[in-house]
Parts: sequence; structure tokens; C-alpha cells
Amino acid sequence: MVRKIILLVEAEHPDGPSARRLIVERLKHHVVTAHSQPEALELLKRVQADVVLIHSQIEGQSCQEMAAPIQQRFPQICVVALTPGGTGLCGSITTIDTLRPQDLVNFLQSPA
Repeated sequence: MVRKIILLVEAEHPDGPSARRLIVERLKHHVVTAHSQPEALELLKRVQADVVLIHSQIEGQSCQEMAAPIQQRFPQICVVALTPGGTGLCGSITTIDTLRPQDLVNFLQSPA
């Protein structure tokens, strides 16, 4: 398995790492976390991420609003929205159901 660099965009968790982060780390991928869209854009200038995972419940923005600037500036990076039920205001963005952790595992274990 190829180790990917994953940028995880999610709200801060004062009680420790999120389940999403733990799943990615357990699969032996490198994880970088941003807590806002502006922070994610800054990190992407310095880190060559393979995938950006955006948790849908952040900053009161839709998945599409969060992803659009990332996709415009970094079109080579795969952007995926993590949403409850795998749906939401994500438009054409790939979504993964946060209520089904195995879906995230399967996505991260895929060869692409």
C-alpha cells in the first residue's frame, strides 16, 4: 500500500484527535490537519497532499463552498467531503458517509 499524504480539514477537537484522524493514522497514512479553509489553503502551499478530506460540519459552509478554492488552486489534488449519510450540499464532490467508517477505510485503501 502506498502511504498517502492526507490533509484533513475539520473543526478542532479539544478532547483529542477525531475518529477520522485516527482511522487515517491507523492506515499508516501521513495526516496534516487544518481547522479552516484558509488554513488548508496555506498548508497546501507547503505540503504536497494526495487527498483533502473536508468534514462537512465546519465553519457553516457547504462542502462545495469549502472545496471550490482548493480545487481551483490545486486541481491535481483529490478532494472528498465527509458527510453524515454521505450526502449534503456537495454537488459534484465525492462524498463519504461519516456514519460508515468502513467507507473511508475502503477509499483510502484504493490504489489511486
